[in-house]
Amino acid sequence: MPTEYFEQRERALLGPRYEQLYAAPQEAAERGIDSTCLEGLDMAKMDECLGLAEKGLRTVCAVSLGYRLPDDSNAARPKSRLPMDEVVTVF
Repeated sequence: MPTEYFEQRERALLGPRYEQLYAAPQEAAERGIDSTCLEGLDMAKMDECLGLAEKGLRTVCAVSLGYRLPDDSNAARPKSRLPMDEVVTVF
């Protein structure tokens, strides 16, 4: 079977897991923990660094979690955001 078939099937099977992954930042924020979903990672390298293959596991998604420093200068900087009407379309 073509590789595309397996890639599409894997994405479909991972769908519910991604929903949970995207809920993680909200859950973390409610507990005072900063987080972000990580994309564009070299998953094979992550597997290698964490020794996952030996355990029969592999990386499918990643989230970074942590606490900001009290004197984090980035937290006080103004944020650059597009106007809502340029980002959201209401039907």
